[in-house]
Amino acid sequence: MKQFVIELTDSAQVEYKLEIAQKAATHKDVSAVLVHVFMGLQVHVMQQEVLSLIRKTFPTAFICGLTSDGEIKKGRMISPSVLIRVSIFTCTSIGMHAFQIQPGEEIE
Repeated sequence: MKQFVIELTDSAQVEYKLEIAQKAATHKDVSAVLVHVFMGLQVHVMQQEVLSLIRKTFPTAFICGLTSDGEIKKGRMISPSVLIRVSIFTCTSIGMHAFQIQPGEEIE
């Protein structure tokens, strides 16, 4: 597995910073790509633009979106920002499972 951690502070950086991970993801030995997007509510305006570009860059990837009040990169807190982690696998398959959480169940 190979991982790329990308910090964004504005949407103009997205395409450039995803380019290196995209090159690695197109290697012939890649079996799956998983993209985690960590985003605080304060950068909501970038959300659709970032997600559209991730889908375009990694069309077969599984994408997980997570909200937080700050992201951690190399041991330091980054806020407000968007942190994208691209995990590239060579011998792993990825599946999706979703389930409904009713209001209040997340506390249990």
